Amino acid sequence: MTTTIAMGLYTLLLPMVWLFIKFDHAITASGVIYSLLGALCMCIATLAFSYALYNGGTAGKITIMSSLYPALTLLLSMFFLKETINIKQGIGIVLALISFALMSIK
Repeated sequence: MTTTIAMGLYTLLLPMVWLFIKFDHAITASGVIYSLLGALCMCIATLAFSYALYNGGTAGKITIMSSLYPALTLLLSMFFLKETINIKQGIGIVLALISFALMSIK
């Protein structure tokens, strides 16, 4: 649990470091909001991962299941950004979903 708290604090405090580093990019309100939302999502994901481990999940299964995020990202980009999926990506998504289903069988 301490690791989760430390990662959450690190994720939330890291954008503040950028305030003290000189760079040529403008800080906008929407950029700050997106950064904070990203940090919040990272904290939630870390808490969910720790919760799954704490409640008896094996590290091997949980790690493999959490590594399926590229397939989820691709599906979300298809629906929200109207991107097209090529044949390789489609096969990859299908294989990832099949592996997820096979892992859930005892």
